[in-house]
Amino acid sequence: MHSFPRRALLTLALGLASAAPCLAQAATPVFVISDLHYLAPALRDDGKAFRDTVMSGDGKDTGRMDALLDALERELPRPSILLVTGDLSLNGEEESHRALARRFEALGGSGVRVFVIPGNHDLENPWAIRFSGSRRLRTPSVSAERFRELYARSGYAAADSVDPSSLSYYATIDGGRAVLMIDSTISDDNMERGSPTAAGRLSASTLRWIDERLAEAARRGVRVIVGMHHSLGVHNAFLSEGYTLRNADELAAVLARRGQRFILSGHIHIQSVARVETTAGTVIDIATNALSVYPNSYGRVDIDAGTGEAGYVSRRVDVEGWARAAGVEDEYLRRFASASESYFGGFARRLIGDFGADDGLGPREAGLIGDFMAELNCGFFAGSIDVAERDRLRSSAGYAALAGLEGGFLSSYISSILDRPGVDMRTVTVDPRDGK
Repeated sequence: MHSFPRRALLTLALGLASAAPCLAQAATPVFVISDLHYLAPALRDDGKAFRDTVMSGDGKDTGRMDALLDALERELPRPSILLVTGDLSLNGEEESHRALARRFEALGGSGVRVFVIPGNHDLENPWAIRFSGSRRLRTPSVSAERFRELYARSGYAAADSVDPSSLSYYATIDGGRAVLMIDSTISDDNMERGSPTAAGRLSASTLRWIDERLAEAARRGVRVIVGMHHSLGVHNAFLSEGYTLRNADELAAVLARRGQRFILSGHIHIQSVARVETTAGTVIDIATNALSVYPNSYGRVDIDAGTGEAGYVSRRVDVEGWARAAGVEDEYLRRFASASESYFGGFARRLIGDFGADDGLGPREAGLIGDFMAELNCGFFAGSIDVAERDRLRSSAGYAALAGLEGGFLSSYISSILDRPGVDMRTVTVDPRDGK
């Protein structure tokens, strides 16, 4: 009998694109990205410390984020709206925020209006470091006030209203639509604790402010797209602590009472959809796959101006198309679709191999389980495990090899994925009458 430590598989869980619904599209399309975990090139090299940090992490493609962003910018139509739902930076480095703010300002100048909100890694982060050879050196992080200053042209300057108690704001897109970007972070004691707070919570005053903004929008007939970093719903029963907003029930009640039937989130890194039931109706929480993690996706949101029906579709960034058009010779980027899957899957294979060897697991058995975990995680993070894929995974040799393992974290983690409804999470349609 074999067992695997909880910490090992948590690194896989921390890290997670399809026909669009048939809806009348708004004049200016809306897109969403999340969890860039961007580290400015000035803060990193290709030295041992940087390589070790990346390879011991959760599968983020930290060294290729500039290429991913360049490819994404090529795909976005002009004009368009881009929402960024938190964890913009790797660990709150001021230089990373500066570099992203400059990029977003240039994007705005080309016709893409950007609206950002912080995530749990973005503010007052004691983990902010720069890499130099074998050394990890501290570098300044940013305060909430500094974050607002840096991203003034990425939402805050255009805001009709900013919450006095947080970095939340409300901004008009056009005559009939607006965005409500909710700051769900807890960062006040990060420096004292020595680590960023993963969990999120909204104060009573912020909840009142949200209620007032949505009530005013309803009176004016404005349709609001809401974005937040933390999850409103439970996307995975085994991975909810620190991901789902601590007072999610209070926010869900406000959203449902004001007729808001969906919210865009991030944080959990997977492409996923969760239903949140309240006495006033159902709210759909749509989590967008982390841009920094396989399959490196973004979402498109369309709202029918007449019925209010909303459609969301997840799409992989076409890095290969960008690389060919830009004349990039890097072979990894030119075959990014397969290379990124292999890169992400490799984290699972290495973990299973390392801990399996320590626990007496044979090479063949470890290889089968490693391949299974790589496939499982790739599907989980992509949101693509439908009934057929779930059945295929359960009938695989790797799944059968797991029968000899003890229960515990590994078994619970796998069950939390395969026991979910077999639904493709990459395309969502939200009926405004749902749950009323």
